[in-house]
Amino acid sequence: MAYLRGTLRVASDGQTSVCDDRRVSDHEAAPDPGQERILEIAIEPSQAGGVWANFARVHHSEHEFTIDFVRIDYAAQPNLTGIVVSRVGVSPLFVTQLIEALQDNWEKYARKAMPKEVYGDDEAK
Repeated sequence: MAYLRGTLRVASDGQTSVCDDRRVSDHEAAPDPGQERILEIAIEPSQAGGVWANFARVHHSEHEFTIDFVRIDYAAQPNLTGIVVSRVGVSPLFVTQLIEALQDNWEKYARKAMPKEVYGDDEAK
């Protein structure tokens, strides 16, 4: 079993983060503000490669969200076919944290990977 390691940090406002990424768990016990703990996440070798998805479907009930990650075969004719490679159920709180984490990581990625003409040149951020 492989382990991913990171440092769990808690700011004075109670926000937690893992390394430079945002926390995306609503069940994790956070340390006191100003403290740090090592966070180890186990991953089975059979899952370490992940799965490829090129489509996602999101639906929700009153109490939870479900995200289906789908791999669509665009070569299939005449109708497209797809297979759900992973289905993840999460709480509404987790969804808001996930949106923040994705936005934060997208901005970091875009600054590095996109031309200034596409992303913009607001270095002041």
